[in-house]
Amino acid sequence: MKGLLNIYIEKNTKDISILILHVTSIGFSRSIGSIIENIDIKSLKERVFRYLMLSLENYKYDKEEFADPFKKTKYKTWNRFFNMHYLIEVIYREELKEYEIAMPERDRTTKSFGNTVSGFEFKIKKEDFDSQFDGIIKKILDNLEKYQS
Repeated sequence: MKGLLNIYIEKNTKDISILILHVTSIGFSRSIGSIIENIDIKSLKERVFRYLMLSLENYKYDKEEFADPFKKTKYKTWNRFFNMHYLIEVIYREELKEYEIAMPERDRTTKSFGNTVSGFEFKIKKEDFDSQFDGIIKKILDNLEKYQS
């Protein structure tokens, strides 16, 4: 089982948002609800942990699809939203008791995200989450503009 979420950082204001995802019975990832906006950096670690647990609770659960979460933002489309945000991906693999935190590359043409930037994929064991999360996030935040602009 795995839990998924995306952390978005608005380019101009540096406001933090989270989109919780879950894996469906056929293996696709789908959003759970709307994008959660205005997250304080001080509560980010606790929120990531809590939202990953929510994602795991919905693992392979097929429920009625939610509306496109990007339509509910002021940007209205994923393309405009991605154009104005940086992205950090977080995965929790329950069978390995391991977190993956990664900074994906941005495709400059489509503004979408793809492969992970070399040197910015971190795997940490569950027992090390509390001690390592903040340092990893800081390293990624310090390099987002360089790799995702």
